[in-house]
Amino acid sequence: MSNSTRRHSRIAFLFPGQGAQQAGLAQDLYDSSPTYAKAFDECLDLFEAADLPLRRWWRGDGQPALRYPRGALSLTFALEYALARTWQSWGITPDAVLGLSIGEMAAGLLADVFTLDEVVPAIAIRAQALEDSPPGGMIAVSASRDEVVPLLPDDVWLAVHSGPRQLVVSGAGGPLAEATGILERAGLSCYPVPTTHAAHCPLLAPAVPVFDRAVRELRLRPPTIDFYSAGTGRLVSADEAVDPGFWSRQLAQPVLFADAVDALTDTADRLLLVEVGPGQTLSKLLRRHPAVVAGRHRAVPTLAHRPVEPLAQVRSALAAVAQLQAEGLAVDPAELAGLDDIGPAAQPAHPDRQHAESAPVHAAAVTAEAQSSEPPAAADDPTAEPDGASATVTDRLRRLWTEVLVEDDIAEDADFFDLGGNSLTAMDLMAKVRAEFDVDLGVVTLFDHSTLDALAGQIERRGG
Repeated sequence: MSNSTRRHSRIAFLFPGQGAQQAGLAQDLYDSSPTYAKAFDECLDLFEAADLPLRRWWRGDGQPALRYPRGALSLTFALEYALARTWQSWGITPDAVLGLSIGEMAAGLLADVFTLDEVVPAIAIRAQALEDSPPGGMIAVSASRDEVVPLLPDDVWLAVHSGPRQLVVSGAGGPLAEATGILERAGLSCYPVPTTHAAHCPLLAPAVPVFDRAVRELRLRPPTIDFYSAGTGRLVSADEAVDPGFWSRQLAQPVLFADAVDALTDTADRLLLVEVGPGQTLSKLLRRHPAVVAGRHRAVPTLAHRPVEPLAQVRSALAAVAQLQAEGLAVDPAELAGLDDIGPAAQPAHPDRQHAESAPVHAAAVTAEAQSSEPPAAADDPTAEPDGASATVTDRLRRLWTEVLVEDDIAEDADFFDLGGNSLTAMDLMAKVRAEFDVDLGVVTLFDHSTLDALAGQIERRGG
């Protein structure tokens, strides 16, 4: 069935970069979905042939390897490929793709620029070249490009621009420490990113020719669907896609994810922005984009941010299916039949979730949609109340969490990171806390006191 005959919205698959990979990731989906398991195994077999024991690492033998590029990049790519193939088996095919860092390779694969058996050996070479590069570090900064870039010392570079006030800079240890001091003295919040290398900066220049030689072994093809690059921040042309240098140069160039999202969402068509990968980092970023906040587009994560119960990833995927069905998309019930006996998990409501015309809904997904899409029976603007002097510290802090996380009905025992918070959104939150309560707790306080009531207690003890 063609896309035009089964729905009115366009589908975009968005592939995140490394960072959320871990041993046993999506094991429940692997055990429950034959399609996912087949695609994941296919990818793991190819990495094994490229001398990467990814299956053993994923099973938990060699967990430290997943912190380094060989394990992190390969596992992230394998999971994203398997998820994409699973979505396609359910009848959801993308009209556009966008990837961040290693996710751009997954996007290129879905756009038919190369084939799986071609690209996996090249990814293995890319990962090894990165691992062989000089050590370095990265820090996340909650500020705009214009505020940060002029302050950076030599040998520290902008590495990732993921949102209006969400940046990552890279460099060697000494210069990066100097940059941290400069930025903090300027009143900007900084936080180290757990990594062994300074990604997407000139320190990785030695890896570029190594990866370039691998890419030149591929038979590159023009994309068959709209392909947006976080390397350039715009739509990829046919000439760019078949240029090996387009792919290899990205290792030492900044990731312009925010620019790419602007280009992707600059359309009159309604987009369903499906995050195809581990975690929900991209979905959280997308839900703060003006076009999503305005309701023109909708962000849909596939997997749970931090699974804490059996079958959490399967239930999260079913909830994602239900959200697309509510938009009028048809899915293949035969492919979902094996998941019938798995109950969906409750999902928080989001202001960007809107119902479309009714459509036949798969039994396992309809309950998930009922739990995930109904707005709370409260004020239209959940960030507006309570307000004023009568509001408690917890009430005021809940409003800030709602703004940062784009979550409603946040319970007092809710954990910031379980709700999808990360180091970048943590810095954003603590900056808002400083402005709201006139207390400077620092990001570390949030990591130590990550529930709403615990953080409110810290604010009260500081006189906020």
